[in-house]
Amino acid sequence: MAPCRGLLCMLSLVARYVEPCYHGYGGTVEASAHFASAAHKEMMATHDEPALDNIHCNLILSLYEVGHGNEQRAWFQLGTADRLCQALRLLYETADREGNDVVIET
Repeated sequence: MAPCRGLLCMLSLVARYVEPCYHGYGGTVEASAHFASAAHKEMMATHDEPALDNIHCNLILSLYEVGHGNEQRAWFQLGTADRLCQALRLLYETADREGNDVVIET
């Protein structure tokens, strides 16, 4: 995970529980919103590029959005993370010795 981007995403989740954060930003919701906004700005150029750090950030921000009652935006973030997983072919197991992908069916 990109250090700055990942840190901002994590802070968007936990800032409301860290006393210096919520005192410094005027409240629990404001502290979380500040870091989420900074994370969104940091991710703007690369949020949809297939990379694990983008998947992590989209998943974390999805949790942030659910916690703040923004279910529609959370679904968007979750969907982006899902499509990035598909683009990286993380849904396939590559343990086959001949190099053929094995599809896991559920």
